Order: sequence, then C-alpha cells, then structure tokens
Amino acid sequence: MATTLAHASAFGPRQRVTPSPDNTCGPQANGTYVCPLVTPCCSSSGYCGAGDQYCLTSLGCQAGFSNTFAGGNCYAPTDKETRSPDGTCGKTGVGEHGYRCPVEGGSRLCCSA
Repeated sequence: MATTLAHASAFGPRQRVTPSPDNTCGPQANGTYVCPLVTPCCSSSGYCGAGDQYCLTSLGCQAGFSNTFAGGNCYAPTDKETRSPDGTCGKTGVGEHGYRCPVEGGSRLCCSA
C-alpha cells in the first residue's frame, strides 16, 4: 500500500500526494503523484528518474512533484561541469547554461559557441 505524503506542489502550498506507482508525475499524471524514493526527480515530460536529464532545472525539472524526502531536489547546471544534454555549451551564443561539451571516444564533441 502506498504511503500518502504531505508535499508542496504547483497546485498549492501543501497538498497530500501519493508516490507514483508507474513513474509518472506532475500535471501529466493529473497532479496526483510525487516521484518515489528510487526515482526522485520529476522531469518536464512528467516521468520520474534520477540524474541530470530528470533533475536539471534548465531541462524543466518539476520541483513540486519531485520527492524531496529522497533527495529529489531539482538543481541548476554547474558552470563548466554539467555535461551538455542538448549540444549547447558555455554561456555565449546559444549556450546559456554553462554546459561543458561531452567527450566520446577521446574526442570532444562539438557544441555551440
């Protein structure tokens, strides 16, 4: 049986929500579910997970539906440390978040400048 938790959400200051049984969250899941402990961040597309693709504020992490009890706090990218998820890098031109370019097979992949 799922435990209902008191949790802040986009729909009000404190609302009772239930951990998601199917890793969906936010308005995409009718605003009913918060992410479970093992996948604590709610992505912009309404799916629970862990890591940058789910937890970065620059990618739309939904703090009101992330499980803060499990460390599912949305976070901003760290300048020159967070690997680019979208091909942009730095803070000039189209790069606004300070991402670093990814490296694959010993070669730095090109990013915007």
